[in-house]
Amino acid sequence: MPLVLGLLGGVAIALATVLIEHSRIEFGRYALYGNGAFAVPAVGVPLALYAGWTELARSHAERARRVAVALFTAGLYFGIGAWSPLEVVLFPQSSVERLADAIPGLLLQGLLWVLPPALVAALVWWIYTKIPLTPLTLVVGYLIGMPFALVFGIVTMGTLAGTAVAHGLSVVTPRARIAIGTLVVALALVATFGVPLLVLGPGGGAPPRGGAP
Repeated sequence: MPLVLGLLGGVAIALATVLIEHSRIEFGRYALYGNGAFAVPAVGVPLALYAGWTELARSHAERARRVAVALFTAGLYFGIGAWSPLEVVLFPQSSVERLADAIPGLLLQGLLWVLPPALVAALVWWIYTKIPLTPLTLVVGYLIGMPFALVFGIVTMGTLAGTAVAHGLSVVTPRARIAIGTLVVALALVATFGVPLLVLGPGGGAPPRGGAP
């Protein structure tokens, strides 16, 4: 079941990415189509890792927890890989483009978007098991990856997810866990759009309009 949940989550992120990539959605200087569609996995993957890992950690004992989390992550990895086949099926670039041409993408997309953030998130989560979980350590965890957002966004994705998992396991109510998920989305959006805007200025951080990923 964790494998299927991860797979479904990954496919949902991949489908949303492909559809937005070929849309004409834009907000002022910011375009979500073309390269701007990278914002979808940049936000969706940390949220999926947080939601999946937290729920599985809450519902499984220690040993089974590790297996469940690993299976979920594997499912997310291959689900994100559906990005390339979906691209070929929904928006073929030529009449000779075949589904087989997208097979390498099944591994490449997960290698880019899931594995690095998952490893960083696992490390951050482990660190929180060794230190006191306080408002200060949570603030540090949520913000420590922001300086990497412009160049190494996968690090930021991982620190957000790992901190959120530790935070989510410390609260009791579903409402609190939903609030943490909302915080993850907000901070991921800041990392994706706010940090480039702050560093590069207006226009400099805007995803190129109409560029192909």
